[in-house]
Amino acid sequence: LLITKEQDFDLTEIKVIADQIYHNRLTGYILASIRREHISHLELLNNFKEGLALGRVYYEGFADFFYDDLGKKVVEKHLVKLIEGKFIEDMDGQLILTPKGLKYFYKAKSREFKYRSKAIYQGKDIRRGQIICFIILALLILLTLCANDINNFLNSF
Repeated sequence: LLITKEQDFDLTEIKVIADQIYHNRLTGYILASIRREHISHLELLNNFKEGLALGRVYYEGFADFFYDDLGKKVVEKHLVKLIEGKFIEDMDGQLILTPKGLKYFYKAKSREFKYRSKAIYQGKDIRRGQIICFIILALLILLTLCANDINNFLNSF
């Protein structure tokens, strides 16, 4: 972000990146909660409030995604944005994912699982190119060691 050493920078640039992470995680939580069970608007907000309180105790404040004002009001505003964006529908008091919301939910899960799968160590991954390289190297070593014998054999004809 900084082009030169002495260039001033704006702290809001850092905040924008934090906002994107915050909204993505918050969106993921809301969509996953709706996908997991039939839940009403009020139940979702109460579950979030209870989960945030437990997270603050367990993670000693880091459950807020580095925001001081994270609470029911912020989640409610975000939920309204998701409803206006047609990610979620409110049908008879129950929140339901629309096809657009379901697609976003699976995209978020795909990114999460892709990241998690890269973190799993399975041991050494031997590839085809490595095997071919090893075979060629072994043949070159054998060729140099047996060069005199091969030359004598070919000269005998």
